[in-house]
Amino acid sequence: MNHGVVMFRGKGVSESRLWAMAMRRGQFVALYTEKRMEQEADGFVSKHWAQAFVRRIPGPHGPLPSPDRTDDRADYARYEPTYDQQFLEMCQRCASYAGASTVVLPTTASDEESVRLLVDLQLTESGAWTYLYERFYVVPRHNLRRQERSHIQLSHMMRSIHLNGRWAYFLGFFRSGDGVVVFLSDRESDVEGLFQTTEVARPPKRRADWLHDHGVIEKW
Repeated sequence: MNHGVVMFRGKGVSESRLWAMAMRRGQFVALYTEKRMEQEADGFVSKHWAQAFVRRIPGPHGPLPSPDRTDDRADYARYEPTYDQQFLEMCQRCASYAGASTVVLPTTASDEESVRLLVDLQLTESGAWTYLYERFYVVPRHNLRRQERSHIQLSHMMRSIHLNGRWAYFLGFFRSGDGVVVFLSDRESDVEGLFQTTEVARPPKRRADWLHDHGVIEKW
């Protein structure tokens, strides 16, 4: 059973903290995503992505969400960024509206494990999307036929994802561009140390807006 947090990415603070944690432990990170992420708008390969490219890998079985692909096996690759700004810009690209389902792992993880984790999180998306839709994307109205919410908990859906003693960071899932990210670890201290709810008093604004800037959606 893992520990984890689902949160809005906001301005990418989670990736900065993740990189710092990995460096303190003497770890480098591997990023697995669709190979199309490395292309700029002009069709050329970004320097950051070209420098980090390691190899192509077989994509997960079944369609992963992506805005411009209809095939069942997207072309995936492994990337190993070597400095923080490179890593942060790659994460920003994967989390954008034209992004792709992505997992970040320590470099000791195998390609097979990365594909398994991508599939494992994909399997939770339907239920997790229902949770997010009910709580953050719909304004409650009393004239709806069904006023009660479902009893979904993200922790129940994601807690069984096996990590082999590692941590995993997922982005580009759910609705593209909204910046919902998932961090899972076998160590509770990783979650507590990196992704605590901001202690700033909550300002008078919509809950979804506040969470987008600061927020943890669910932590276990």
